[in-house]
Amino acid sequence: MLIIGLTGGIGSGKSTAANYFKQLNIDVISADTIAHSLVEPNKPAHQKIIDHFGTVDRHQLRELIFNDPKAKEWLEQCLHPLIKEEIIHTLPTLSSSYIVIEIPLLFETGPYNFINRNLVIDCDESTQIERTHQRTGMNTDNINKIIASQITRKKRLALADDVINNNGNKKTLKNAVETLHQTYIQISQAKH
Repeated sequence: MLIIGLTGGIGSGKSTAANYFKQLNIDVISADTIAHSLVEPNKPAHQKIIDHFGTVDRHQLRELIFNDPKAKEWLEQCLHPLIKEEIIHTLPTLSSSYIVIEIPLLFETGPYNFINRNLVIDCDESTQIERTHQRTGMNTDNINKIIASQITRKKRLALADDVINNNGNKKTLKNAVETLHQTYIQISQAKH
């Protein structure tokens, strides 16, 4: 089974690209969706996070972790092994011609040895800031802190097998996903 790790910096368009893969009937696993489910009441990480931080409120946690590297590290060490476990558990239940796993911090929290190819959705920093501000209303200082906490764009691109430049509009992104989709189907068929 061909497994694609989809990643990119904040505001790069990862989720939009993942949705385009879904529209092509490709199974997509979202690490963020898994992370959200892990912190719900009666779920594995919920009580641990409350015991450590006193809250599971996402906005409060975001403030905490982007202002305190130790808090960020603790949260990642708490969540990422559980996220990885859930991904591994989910993979055998999927059946599309290849699978996309959307992992915002793919390179920061890996290795994910079961991923065959790394797809980076890339755009310039000013586009990241503008999109993130439009989507969340977050101020530029906080967006810059998030960008600074992630792997550099240069390193991310160096680790990519495939790159979609997403400085353009959604139609351009959709076309790029559709082109890559054909490539992934060919690679997947060659693996069988």
